[in-house]
Amino acid sequence: MTKVKHASFRFAGKDHRVTHIPLTELESMDILDRETLAVLKSLERPQDPVSFLGDLIDTFIEETPEVLEALAHALENSNVKAAHYHAHQLKGLASNIGIIRLSALAESIEISLEENKLPDVAVVRPLLELYRRQAIEVLLNDWKKS
Repeated sequence: MTKVKHASFRFAGKDHRVTHIPLTELESMDILDRETLAVLKSLERPQDPVSFLGDLIDTFIEETPEVLEALAHALENSNVKAAHYHAHQLKGLASNIGIIRLSALAESIEISLEENKLPDVAVVRPLLELYRRQAIEVLLNDWKKS
């Protein structure tokens, strides 16, 4: 039997558990946690000059390409320390706004690296980019209002 690792964190009054899961199971996960996004949206006030959630979405969109590139580069060069750092950074960017699937993949990469298993960049890079695009599409269509 495969040993499953877990990482837990508390956000918006509820416990979240990220599990190290096989890549084949990621597709069955939700792209976003709508409850987390609703909590973030509820923090906005009409008098705020900038949308709080909109700003978080913009930050995610702007920062993730560089993080994905740095992670892929580190994996290609077998730089475990840098890869771990960038996987952790990506997990944080994604989980801050409830992007479940991308966060889980970043967590899986992070745990694999902690177990001295270097993920195949040819496998994970396209998934990272796909999950990022999927999240952005839903965020822009359903959550970001101009």
